[in-house]
Amino acid sequence: MSIKAEKAISSVETPVISPLVLVEFSSALSRKIREKSITEIDAKKIWTRFSLHRDQKLYDIRELSMSHYSLAEKWLVTFKTTLRALDALHLAFSFETQLTLITGDKVLARNAELLGVKAHLIR
Repeated sequence: MSIKAEKAISSVETPVISPLVLVEFSSALSRKIREKSITEIDAKKIWTRFSLHRDQKLYDIRELSMSHYSLAEKWLVTFKTTLRALDALHLAFSFETQLTLITGDKVLARNAELLGVKAHLIR
């Protein structure tokens, strides 16, 4: 994790994530292995550390609900965003829980602004 990302996350008393983050994080590690930007050994170390943080309850994990899926669908069928399905779910989760989304993704931050979701873009 970048220093800027760590700083943004540590500024929150207890960061909140959904189980979707677990899936996307593991997918990102897998992609980095395929791209050869990290080794499998490094990916396993990163995943172990993330799992340890989860077990230590450094993150509050909250489940997605049907209302999150419904809101994501509602936004997607406007056909006015460049959102992908999982990003729409992240935004719906943040919107309904009234939490600020922390992201390094400029497109996701721009869509958050468009939809009225609080977001912090890590630069």
